[in-house]
Amino acid sequence: MSTPAAGTNRRSVDDADFEASMSKVDEVMKILSMMTSGDKTKEQMGVAFAESFLGDDKKELEKIDVDNFIVRVNQERTVINRKGDEDSLDRPMQDKFAFMAEMERDAARRASERKEREQTAQGLRRAGNLAFRRGEYEKCISMYTKAIDQIRDSPILYNNRALAYIKIKLCKRAIIDCDFVISKLDEKNLRSWVYRAQGYFLLGETRAYEKSIAEAKKHNPKELDYIDRIVLEIEGKTKAAAAAATATTTGEEPETEESGATGGGGDGGDAAERPLPMDDVQSNSSNDS
Repeated sequence: MSTPAAGTNRRSVDDADFEASMSKVDEVMKILSMMTSGDKTKEQMGVAFAESFLGDDKKELEKIDVDNFIVRVNQERTVINRKGDEDSLDRPMQDKFAFMAEMERDAARRASERKEREQTAQGLRRAGNLAFRRGEYEKCISMYTKAIDQIRDSPILYNNRALAYIKIKLCKRAIIDCDFVISKLDEKNLRSWVYRAQGYFLLGETRAYEKSIAEAKKHNPKELDYIDRIVLEIEGKTKAAAAAATATTTGEEPETEESGATGGGGDGGDAAERPLPMDDVQSNSSNDS
């Protein structure tokens, strides 16, 4: 039967062995860290420390497995390999090809998912357009929002929702949608600029309104006639009234809508025939309803 003193001595010996073992592990970890640092100087120092540390116990170090690494020491150098990897020279190229193949599969999967989302968004947009033409503006806003949840980079969806917001006098929300298109998707987008202008006009913010019109013209110099028509519409003026005002100062006969005159500069010869953007929502094609 062991005496208390003997038990104490045994625990002391065990504790000492444990501390010695932990110390050895700590040293090995430091050596491994140096040898895998990527710094050539540190790696060389690590090899030197390993050889000094091992002495006659090189075979023992082969048995140490830390975080799936094996230190294998031979007579010429210390080599660090991943456990069980006998083809370390070929592994980088194999890993590269595997990575590229996985990337291609992932790209194909994302493209397929994108196509499905676009089809869903197209159906929601059409439903929103139909609701808009029926005057159901809150419903069409809901449809456009659901479509945007599917596809977040379509200027058409944001512009259509902005117009619907304008119809129910939620001008600040309309401006937010327009600003998103302008800042994130398409800086030149004409509809975004004119809806933004209309929103600021309704809010009574004249400077922001005029700035939006100026930017619309700056980014769309070939649409000046069309933008002039939009301005008249936003400001509640008719083209005939504007032409009459011009005739008063020039002595010319006023032009009417029936005459097909476009007014203003630019090269948009069909500006008078094109529907104004605030008259209808935008579709992807002429076949959309």
